[in-house]
Amino acid sequence: MSVEEGLVSGRLTSLRERPAYLVPIVLAASLFVLPFVTTRYIHSIVIIANIFAIYAMAWDILSGYTGYMNFGPSFFVGAGAYVVGILTVNFGVPVYVAIPAAFVMSIVTGLVVAYPSLRTSGVYFTLITILLPLLGLKFVTIFSGYTGGRLGLQGLPLLSVMESYYLSVVFMIVTFLALYWLAASDFGLVLRSIKANELAVASAAINPTKFKVGAFVVSALFSSLGGIIYAFYVGIVAPSTTIDLHVSIVLIIAAVIGGTGTIYGAIGGAYFFIVARELLSPLGDIRFAILYAFALVVVLVFPKGLTRFAWERTKEIIDGDTDD
Repeated sequence: MSVEEGLVSGRLTSLRERPAYLVPIVLAASLFVLPFVTTRYIHSIVIIANIFAIYAMAWDILSGYTGYMNFGPSFFVGAGAYVVGILTVNFGVPVYVAIPAAFVMSIVTGLVVAYPSLRTSGVYFTLITILLPLLGLKFVTIFSGYTGGRLGLQGLPLLSVMESYYLSVVFMIVTFLALYWLAASDFGLVLRSIKANELAVASAAINPTKFKVGAFVVSALFSSLGGIIYAFYVGIVAPSTTIDLHVSIVLIIAAVIGGTGTIYGAIGGAYFFIVARELLSPLGDIRFAILYAFALVVVLVFPKGLTRFAWERTKEIIDGDTDD
């Protein structure tokens, strides 16, 4: 038996011994066949849920693992969306050039913001991240000739619903695999150690700032990715749906409902929030009061989050254990 055959055999044996892991595999596979058995309305809800899942996972790799509460992820969502929008609409840059440019801009901006902000902690770090989306909104207004101001930048190349659907599914899964692998690596171990005791990490001759900056940049990069997908799905980049502080609040609530410090929890939280928001839409703005109150209940009753609670119960029932 070759090495590759041995690895495949080992993974199949592991799945037979722990069949609960087939559940997320089946759920992920079902997303690829869902368009054939549901309506266009359902497709649009799933697209938004996938995009918010990317946002929430990107937030989780920084705040969920280090404990540094970041309220500014929408700044990077908007940065990605506005860069591709400005380049394609105002300057006629091809999409395949605009997207890498947006990623480079997100990395550079993430580094510029991360180094000074992560020299602080607690309320000072939180305040800096709150100011980021507010600063971004001012830039949108000041440079309204390029950004479209409050009305938004229109005329982006528009993807079809099916193209947007599969693009959102693929990149949601890619984001999960990349961030889950990163969280399970030595890099993730240091992030969790920073959350537990940053002074102890520093006393072990490990530079915690280097790892925090790395997590910040990764978070900014994937937040930007979600913003780019959203921009090409709706064909317009508006501040209220990208860079606004409210977008940060919603994706943080989604991550908290699902369970922070897990990556997978953010997916369940995003799906729950987006689907519940849609089901409660006849209630108007009251639906947000209900969802915010529900988030408070989850924090008090299920501090690990609903997705993590459901996953642990699933493993307990199917595999007979509660280990992660």
